[in-house]
Amino acid sequence: MTAAGYPERHGTEYARRLEGLLEAVSHSQLSESQKNNLAILGGECNYLFKFNGSTSQLEWVEESLWRLDEMHTWEEEDIKTLLDLAQTSLKDCAESLRLNVQIIRKPRAVGSDPFLAILTQD
Repeated sequence: MTAAGYPERHGTEYARRLEGLLEAVSHSQLSESQKNNLAILGGECNYLFKFNGSTSQLEWVEESLWRLDEMHTWEEEDIKTLLDLAQTSLKDCAESLRLNVQIIRKPRAVGSDPFLAILTQD
């Protein structure tokens, strides 16, 4: 799993970031079936890729195949409301701890750079 989220279906950026892992799996003694069990989930934007052991490439997995049943009922407005609450909570917490953080808002995630928070602490 990676916190990075790239909205492209080719997996190019994930493959670049995980080049060493993918190369090690590709050249390993694992069976093709075992290699095919490697999945890369982009945590911030909810993308899933599966490693293809025969081509050593990442392949896009359609959301409809991996989303939980309850996720199909989520309304965009409810997701926005939840993210608004998370963003406000994160901001309030950072202020309470007197941390100078950059809050990052993505389509399905809210976060901050923890290293920036540590480095810029008052």
